[in-house]
Amino acid sequence: MTNKRRRPHFGTEDPSTSEGGGRRDAVAAVRIWVRDGWSCAEAAVKGDARRKGMEDGTLHVHLAKRSAEEFRAHIMSAEAARRVLAARGVPSSAEGQEARESMKSRFAGAEATRDRIVEDIVRMARVFQGGGAEVYREGLRANVAAGAESSLARLFLRFMDADHRGWGIALKRIREGTGTPFGALGWEGAVSDHPVGREVPLKVGSGKTGAGVRRALEAAPYGWPRDAIDAAHLALVADGHLKAERNGRPVRAADITQQLTPSVRFLPEKVRLTTVQRLQIRQLFQRLKVRTRSGEEADKAPAFLDECRTLAHAAGGDRPLPPVPDTRFLDDLSGRAGSEQLAALLAERERIETSLARWKEPGERAPDRSGAWELATALRRHADGELDKVAGEVGRQLDAIRDRRTLLDDTDHVRPCVTPLADALRGALVGLREELSASVDAENARLAADATWRKLAAGDRDEILGNTGLIPPRILQVGTNEALRKELDARGLAAWRSEIDAVAARESRALVAATERLPDDDTVNFRSVRVKRGTLDDAEAVRAWVAEHERKLNEAVLAGPVIVE
Repeated sequence: MTNKRRRPHFGTEDPSTSEGGGRRDAVAAVRIWVRDGWSCAEAAVKGDARRKGMEDGTLHVHLAKRSAEEFRAHIMSAEAARRVLAARGVPSSAEGQEARESMKSRFAGAEATRDRIVEDIVRMARVFQGGGAEVYREGLRANVAAGAESSLARLFLRFMDADHRGWGIALKRIREGTGTPFGALGWEGAVSDHPVGREVPLKVGSGKTGAGVRRALEAAPYGWPRDAIDAAHLALVADGHLKAERNGRPVRAADITQQLTPSVRFLPEKVRLTTVQRLQIRQLFQRLKVRTRSGEEADKAPAFLDECRTLAHAAGGDRPLPPVPDTRFLDDLSGRAGSEQLAALLAERERIETSLARWKEPGERAPDRSGAWELATALRRHADGELDKVAGEVGRQLDAIRDRRTLLDDTDHVRPCVTPLADALRGALVGLREELSASVDAENARLAADATWRKLAAGDRDEILGNTGLIPPRILQVGTNEALRKELDARGLAAWRSEIDAVAARESRALVAATERLPDDDTVNFRSVRVKRGTLDDAEAVRAWVAEHERKLNEAVLAGPVIVE
């Protein structure tokens, strides 16, 4: 037994009253009540032991009054010699030193005799247990140790029920949800049938905090280790015999640490599930692939409810998706815990299974349909203002899908909208690419006929064509609708038209660049004349336009070659 379970008390006053008389202190350790023959007779010590009875764990030690006068004389002699030695110090003369040595010898002799008497008193000390039985061992130390062990057995009659090294492993298994918790103790039966598992609910009663249960079971007649008490709490919560709350909210066994245990309130679980019912719950959980072993139902219930919510949220959302299904009944189930929650799940089983079936297919369609919707709306944006007829027809259909929130209907309303949009856009894009290619080819042909252009080296001509954008457009990648969307995102139809319109001006810039690259001895001063653009309403307007530009060109050409812009 450790010294922590021994509490010595000296004096004639009863320790059960002088130390407060608290029940917990009275039973948590063995009191050793030490008295001596100078203050109390041996008969009185034996009488107190008999009166306390055999159920009391106090040890009564009596130190007999032996050689009292001699003991007193040697105590006084040793003390007097000590004072003389301390007062006179170390003398310098031979006579003084001789006197000091004589006093030291007297002091040592008095001390030795005093200590021998003390040893005799301690050796002859008598130890009595409650009820008056004397402890017989070799010496006081052995008597106290043997008596204390016997007293502990009296105090903690139920200690052996929890005496095992495996409680720490049991706690770990419960928190991790692995294995059979009490298997670490060599116990293969139900948790509630283990002696500790039977006692904890009795101490919980109608409801008690972990601190209260600990106090009760750490005291006599139990003296159980804290790990044993806490492991039983958690195992009974996990097994559905108890439920746990903290700050009014349910707590899972896996979330209760030993630091939290004192503040957790444990209550009896009113609902008890049969083996068949637990099997039905595991089958329900399996519908959403929540794997659950026997005994894990309460711990897995929150994960199952989370999966239900995930499925519900996948089945709806913002327009054009349908509204998210009502999951308030799941919130009500989440507000429960333990066997009460499992019983509520069984009661709502039909509703849950019906809801899961209703949410499953829309949720599975959602990723594909949402992708199709995104593609359709992107293509519609590219068609707006460019292909008004198809954009208007398909736009009305897409607006109806959004307003009626029918994206996840059994019938796919989106793909029929994508096809005409994609076909029209693909045709327009290919046509514009061909038109741009033809315009570039025509301008390149005009450049090739220009005398200045022909004077340039091939490398210079290619560089100028690249810098001015007079190169054939690349081949389009529009084999799929997604590829078409990427092409349009990179360059819309309006941008293609702008590119075509800019080709003519690029020819002029190419010619200007060409003149800048001519050799110094072949330099010619070119002049640029910009052609006036506008609308000609009749023949007279045509004649006036021609006359004006004929005059400008004739004036310019007098100064050298002319580049028409």
